[in-house]
Amino acid sequence: MKSGTLPKRATTRALAILLTLSASTVGLTLAFGRGGLALACVIAAIAACKVRIVALDFLGLRNSQATMFIAISGWAAILLLVALAQRLLSS
Repeated sequence: MKSGTLPKRATTRALAILLTLSASTVGLTLAFGRGGLALACVIAAIAACKVRIVALDFLGLRNSQATMFIAISGWAAILLLVALAQRLLSS
């Protein structure tokens, strides 16, 4: 097995977690519609978890390239903060 790759079982588990997080985002959105800032913060936290799973498990950054993981996480954090600021300003 190459360094940075996961066994098929771990990848399947990561995919199941990713799909569960996506389903919870859809469920929250359908249940609460245009909820307040609290809902936006919860969805942003779920999105941050999804970015972490994709970066570590699907991009293969779990065992190497910590700088790339930090860059991807930082980029996602900036986008999430902009989205939250936009939500805050629109309400």
